[in-house]
Amino acid sequence: GSEMCIRDSAYTDYLMAVLGARTNNSSMVTSSLKSAIAKEPALAKKAATDLEFSKFFTNADFMSIIK
Repeated sequence: GSEMCIRDSAYTDYLMAVLGARTNNSSMVTSSLKSAIAKEPALAKKAATDLEFSKFFTNADFMSIIK
């Protein structure tokens, strides 16, 4: 049903955040991650340990999103 669509789009947002991290686009990381976590709160925990985002672990905006 519609729940799957929301989850799928949450993962799409998450992948966009990963892409942002790889291209060092911090605004893309924060906006995509914010959107992903709004749809699928469990992704906050995933992002907190995802090495894709390791260089953002010192970023205040990033850290406020994943709390």
